[in-house]
Amino acid sequence: MATPPDPRPFIHAAIKSARFPQNSINAEDILVNAIGLVREYRNNPSASYTKARKVTAKNHGTSRKLGRKSEQELRFFLFSALFRAWYLGFEVKPRINNRYGKTTPFVGFADPILMHEGIGKTISHLEEYQSYRKKIISDLEPIN
Repeated sequence: MATPPDPRPFIHAAIKSARFPQNSINAEDILVNAIGLVREYRNNPSASYTKARKVTAKNHGTSRKLGRKSEQELRFFLFSALFRAWYLGFEVKPRINNRYGKTTPFVGFADPILMHEGIGKTISHLEEYQSYRKKIISDLEPIN
């Protein structure tokens, strides 16, 4: 299997086209590290076995389900890196446009990076991540 290309030049071009006013090097490092971790996990996931496995103390005789594994956690990890990089560059919270509305600068920045990593339906996934993030933050806030 061929090794994937280094993401740094592609990310550098995306940051340059988004015109980050500050912290572009830190944002680039965050995104390169996140993409590296996502690629590493995709290349070496826990293998699924179709036949019975030897019972050990670790697996208790269970086997993983067949089929494609959910990549929701990987997407959310990459989205959090994109949100952090955007906030470092502009010091404003990223805005996501409506599905059929005009593309916001953040979506224009995130879309080519996500497409490069094989993640489509950018706006749907970003909306899902934003609602998940909002729920987690509301659960963490103390109720008075």
